[in-house]
Amino acid sequence: MKLSIIYNVACKMSYLHLKGVIHRDLKPSNILIDSNFYPKICDFGCSKSFGRIEKDKNDTFFGTPLYLAPEIWKENEYSTKSDVYAFGLIMYEILIGPLPFANFDSSQICYQVAVKNKKPPISDQIPNFYKEIINSCLSSDPNQRPSFDEIVNKLRNSEDFITYSIGDKYKKPLISISSLCSYKPWILHEGEGLFFGDNNNRLFRKKTEI
Repeated sequence: MKLSIIYNVACKMSYLHLKGVIHRDLKPSNILIDSNFYPKICDFGCSKSFGRIEKDKNDTFFGTPLYLAPEIWKENEYSTKSDVYAFGLIMYEILIGPLPFANFDSSQICYQVAVKNKKPPISDQIPNFYKEIINSCLSSDPNQRPSFDEIVNKLRNSEDFITYSIGDKYKKPLISISSLCSYKPWILHEGEGLFFGDNNNRLFRKKTEI
């Protein structure tokens, strides 16, 4: 299920970019899961159409600090590749666990990401296939990050992706709702977005666009 969510989010973001739209606030709480565990991307309040131009500079920050790419902190520059950076962090959370800067304030996150070029550590238990995708998405140079088309093609065509074993922790197929959550904050409250229910495994949904 985790791999299905990763693949389908990448597909939806590929479609969004094809239509000339940058999301600018891609994060777990803006990804909803329906009763079939199919992800829906929502909250396009920060989104912007870029037409033929893939980069956009603003005087105002948009998005959530924890998921902002280095170039946004440095130059306030948004692009399709800044969405890819956010996707890399989401993929990290799904497969590995909480981000190391989750409890930092905005200035601390900016210092770690934009000044020190820090990236979250990846456990050796995670196969190299996933490490490579996450690391490429989190490149400090946006030009070195893959497009969502490239990510989708890599996932679709690689035998390494067709597996239910992700490190020693996941030797069995993922079948329960709780097993999708790498850590507690993923179990959010109704209306907050990407979450998998309460202790009774109840699911909540709200209107989405993709």
